[in-house]
Amino acid sequence: MKERKLSVAFLLVLLVSLMLVGCFGGGGTKSYTLTGTVTEVETEVPLAGATVQVGAKQTTTNAWGLYELRVPEGSVTLIVAAEGYETHEQDLDLTKDTTIDVELETQAESLDLGYFEIEYINVDDDWAVLSDEGITLDSYMYIEGEDLFPIMASASVILNGEETPLYVDDENNEFWVYMALRPGLNTIQVRVWDGEGSARTTPIQTLTWDIAPLDLLVILDSDQPGTDLDLHIMQRSSSEANSLVYETSDEGDRHVFWNNEEPSDFGTGPDQNPIYDNDGGSLDDQEIIYLKELTPGDYHIWVYAYGLDGNALTEARVQVVLDGATDNPTKKVYQEDFTLSMEKEGVYFITLRVDESGTKSFVHVEPTL
Repeated sequence: MKERKLSVAFLLVLLVSLMLVGCFGGGGTKSYTLTGTVTEVETEVPLAGATVQVGAKQTTTNAWGLYELRVPEGSVTLIVAAEGYETHEQDLDLTKDTTIDVELETQAESLDLGYFEIEYINVDDDWAVLSDEGITLDSYMYIEGEDLFPIMASASVILNGEETPLYVDDENNEFWVYMALRPGLNTIQVRVWDGEGSARTTPIQTLTWDIAPLDLLVILDSDQPGTDLDLHIMQRSSSEANSLVYETSDEGDRHVFWNNEEPSDFGTGPDQNPIYDNDGGSLDDQEIIYLKELTPGDYHIWVYAYGLDGNALTEARVQVVLDGATDNPTKKVYQEDFTLSMEKEGVYFITLRVDESGTKSFVHVEPTL
């Protein structure tokens, strides 16, 4: 009898719980997918990096200006914003999946693209206008612009949807930059702000860097336009010391840097030897080393402060991309600060270790100074 009373009580509790769930809507509020494209008014240029928000839900547009957001049904307010553009607000009554394209207005005048150009270096080191047709590319491009606005207060380059500031020369009202490409399709835009803080964005240009394999891509830049930082990579066995001797470029030292652009002692063939592809290392110029095929050993990555241009503090950033030509590349970013007292000194960042089976890992190997 006691067991039966407990069972009846349990059933009553279960029934009440089910009734309460019914009263409060069960599985919760329905939601729908909101998609669309954010473009610049009049020009229809896609705007990468625009913020799209509905209530607490938020996302940003990709390299093509596309967004996708899962939002609750009912009356909501869509807010779209991008620096230099007027914020767009729109009330919606969502009852199904919906596409909303948004044009952002700007107070800036149209860009004068007469002195704007994106160029690349081909294998013969000849300059050419950006094109995907019949040219084998190195790993970088050159972007320059002058007088896009009567006064260019600031500018940034947008590579594959990722925005990087550019240094604008106030005296000549111009900018220039060497930027590293990524394997596969690249989208390139430049965003420019006028003296009033309003912006315009250039049309998308595309470029395919067709390289495979690409086991290693290393990119160095900093937050200061006038600095001269040098990227160094040394291949060593685990039994050898991790040290930087700046000027070594003799055969047999397995050291790639600006003065030893194409060493031949990292491996047995050209694919197993790195290419130092651009000498930069500041805000306006990236420094680039790539290697198609890694061989077993430790790859020690260092940065040498050749010149800090009087800056009290310079932040150096090293991006390391593994398996760049595959569908699942690995990207790591390492940052270190240089003070003015560290000029003409090297700083160790990280070691990429490749074992005999080809497995890659990032490790710290205590440097010997």
